[in-house]
Amino acid sequence: MTEDELLTKALYSSATIHQPHALKAYIATKYLVQHEEFNIKNIWQHTASLIDRSEIYTQINFATQIHAPVFTVPRIKRILSLGLYPASYVALRQWYDRDGFESIFHYYVEKSTERSQYLSHHITLLFALNTVYDVLDTAQVEPFLDRVAEFITCTFSEQQVSSLLPQFDPKITLSINFLLKAALKQPGFFCHNLITLVWIIRYKNKINASFFEILLFQLYLQVTLPLDDPEDELDSEIYQQTQGGNKNEFNKKINMLIWNYSQNLHQITLADALVFLQAEFPEYTFELTKITDYQIKFLDINSV
Repeated sequence: MTEDELLTKALYSSATIHQPHALKAYIATKYLVQHEEFNIKNIWQHTASLIDRSEIYTQINFATQIHAPVFTVPRIKRILSLGLYPASYVALRQWYDRDGFESIFHYYVEKSTERSQYLSHHITLLFALNTVYDVLDTAQVEPFLDRVAEFITCTFSEQQVSSLLPQFDPKITLSINFLLKAALKQPGFFCHNLITLVWIIRYKNKINASFFEILLFQLYLQVTLPLDDPEDELDSEIYQQTQGGNKNEFNKKINMLIWNYSQNLHQITLADALVFLQAEFPEYTFELTKITDYQIKFLDINSV
């Protein structure tokens, strides 16, 4: 399988649990293949196989199959906030035709700063989708917008339960270094807190500075407050068995995380995040190797 074939598969793959993750897995794979120290042969096919485990596949471009009147922008946003289907597909397409994807993206970046969501998919998937958009050709935009509509309605709809933020104090400065240390201690389910940190860093210069600070504050809450799901707490018994290491050991563990299992597409998105963090913060190589080893041991115990 080629990169283009994986992208096509991801564009037509949708969620069965909550938000669609296939495109995020695609872009993570695209980042990973830039690192020659990892075994990247057949990685496009491997990611495709992981997508098959959790996503459904469609060959339909939904928005193009719907006949609808022209909606006003307020009406478009209302349809999406209510999660009305199939109207949401065509509503988002009309918004895109009118104002472009940048308008949609920045509107939901601002929405992301208003409420925190467990696992922070409202941040990471939004940023990943925006990154994918930059590599699409015209024909690929149609299925892409269908997936974006599905993401928006299950993430930002009025029915979506999320947490109001405690009052954000702009005088508080949260360093990336502090958040990395905290996320290593409380990584959350499949190390989502580390994945979130990476995507916030990647978008530091692409979003409003005040929004960036609020997203850091959201992550601060995720890494310091008790997790919504106690089962996602770090398993201290497993963690005590883990080993840190140098860059060579880190690379070995990443290859194990990617290739030794065929369980969850978060293997790819987490591997991408860990590789990014090791490159940006080599002084944390020992700790990053240790948390990678933890996830491997966790997969060993919970393998099916």
